[in-house]
Amino acid sequence: MIAAMATDGTPGTATIVRLLGQRQLDVRSLVAGDARRDAPIAWIASSDLDDPTPFLSPGHVLLTTGRQLLEREGSADTYVDALVRGGILGLGFATGLHAPEVPSALVDACAAAALPLFEVPLATPFLAIIHWCADLQRDRERWATSAQRAVAAAALAPTGHRAVVRRLATELGAGVALLDSAGRERATSRTAVPPAALAAARETLRSARRTTSTDVTAEGSVTVATLGSGDRSLGCVCIWTRDPLDTAAQSVATVAAAWLEFSLVSAVDATRRLNELEGALAALALEGQADAVGALLLKTGRRLPSEPIVVASAETALARYAMEDALRDTAGDVLWTADGERLLFVVSLAERERLDAFLTRLDATAGVSQPSSWRHAPVAASEAAAALQRAKRTGAATATFERALDGLLGMLDDRDARDAARAQLSPIAAEADGAERLALVRTWFEQDCSWDATARIVGMHRHSVRSRIRAIAEQLQLDADAFADRATLWALLRAADVPRWQRP
Repeated sequence: MIAAMATDGTPGTATIVRLLGQRQLDVRSLVAGDARRDAPIAWIASSDLDDPTPFLSPGHVLLTTGRQLLEREGSADTYVDALVRGGILGLGFATGLHAPEVPSALVDACAAAALPLFEVPLATPFLAIIHWCADLQRDRERWATSAQRAVAAAALAPTGHRAVVRRLATELGAGVALLDSAGRERATSRTAVPPAALAAARETLRSARRTTSTDVTAEGSVTVATLGSGDRSLGCVCIWTRDPLDTAAQSVATVAAAWLEFSLVSAVDATRRLNELEGALAALALEGQADAVGALLLKTGRRLPSEPIVVASAETALARYAMEDALRDTAGDVLWTADGERLLFVVSLAERERLDAFLTRLDATAGVSQPSSWRHAPVAASEAAAALQRAKRTGAATATFERALDGLLGMLDDRDARDAARAQLSPIAAEADGAERLALVRTWFEQDCSWDATARIVGMHRHSVRSRIRAIAEQLQLDADAFADRATLWALLRAADVPRWQRP
């Protein structure tokens, strides 16, 4: 038996089109049918049952002598409909045994359903056709085993995932592209993958589903296999072929996907270990040991961000691996380290815009220091932490350190501080003239606690001003003449945001 071979020597896939091309079998096409004629044949079976579909599977081709159709007039439409619903790829009818030719009713029914139909002459045994399919599938299985070994060998090459992509493309005669989790091409074959196929792969990635899917169009077949597990996407491999992959080719693609995933996971783990090392160095640099860290980084081809630098302290709900992917794609010299639940980034001031864009991509809440030197990096880290607290209080995405807002006095703007101050001042505020009394104290502080200056502004005698303010302090169990109590009273008014004095 002669098996069909591809032009490159690879055993071809069993299809109805290839079957029709086997001269020694002498089968003749009666109805060309639709794309099922080019679909991989899973098996070829024979039966003269009225309805053989319970014993067949999708992807099968059926051979029949037609006895059951000749005994029952008008049964051709029902028979063909059952085959179509059962996923049968085509029908072969033997002539010369029960019928000298294929019944016209069967031809018409197959044509109406676009089901491929071919005539099998009496001289061609059904077993010969089945042997042709079996021999071809055996050769395909042997090829698949060899191709899987070649893919595994490629995975061990220094180029890793790139070698696997090229070998898979060669074995399948396909266009292959490896995309990362963001849909960018990491490796491609010499045979280009059409833009429409890449778009389908990116759509699969956006759906966040772990799947292997095949889409067959008039232009070809696109198979997309996602890589990764759980919520950790490593991207996908996109395979474009003229014809759909048969079982043997699918097995090669599955092995390649497994090796690609192994290669990518190994690379990610190695990158994570390097990130942890660089994170430790970044932490040392922020603690004041920038000179020693800079010398170590130079030995690895990296360098410290040039002065002046800025430090960012950020919090993000993004998964750690996704943050690392985003950081890997960020151009420029960026040092980063984890500080508990926060992330610290150090960049040159010239990279500030890129840092802001990166923080936006992370959907992070961040505080950024004022420009600084490596010598004062610990101070810059503290400034970034203080600015982060203000960003969280105000709901801003990013806040830059300002001494007036982010020092100890800035903490008085915190909502909790405001609520606590208003609660402590509430006995006075609840009085009929409470707001006026508290405004008087605020004016006194604005006049640097000068009785005379306050008296001139509010239109009272200075003894009246002193008497009223002391009464308020005593009501709060404070001493208006003691510095610490004055500071406490001022902090209460500032945190409670007491309005200014308004002349009656």
